Amino acid sequence: FSFIIIKQNRIWFDNKSLFVYAASMSPNSAWARSNLAAVYLNDKNFDKAKEEVEASLRIYRFNPSALNILGKLYWEKGKHKEAEVAFKEAIEADISDRNSRRLYRILALLNLDLGNNQKAFMYMKKAVELPAVQGSEKIIKTDEILYQIVEDYKDRKLSSYTQKEGEDLAKLIKMVRGF
Repeated sequence: FSFIIIKQNRIWFDNKSLFVYAASMSPNSAWARSNLAAVYLNDKNFDKAKEEVEASLRIYRFNPSALNILGKLYWEKGKHKEAEVAFKEAIEADISDRNSRRLYRILALLNLDLGNNQKAFMYMKKAVELPAVQGSEKIIKTDEILYQIVEDYKDRKLSSYTQKEGEDLAKLIKMVRGF
């Protein structure tokens, strides 16, 4: 049993090991493939992330996690319209609203990144109206802060930002975006 346990512990070592193994053992699992795509996105291995997202969406076209990652991949490539469409599709596919709050937050920051501050405010307002998964106080507090930031910028033009404000917003957006 010791040998089996040691071998299995290597699989559970980190998320990457776990999801590489899960995807290899269940190549037709949209869940396993989208989780592996998330690992690759986190590693900034965008080509591998895209491969896994596409595989996940071939298995199940309405996978909210895969659509979210697809949106982030489009965003990374500067394809903002496609990113927005993917995030909206993820919201539609999220029938239980488990991720809708996070997806609206991402849409808000995508639009803030583009200087579409009124639209960003509309999305952030929708985000805070939704319940946080399992009532997480940390998520609620973070979203309240983001809501205030987005509200403060809603009537401003990108060109009116001070250098520090622009840098602070860029850091915030990068943190949420993941790249």
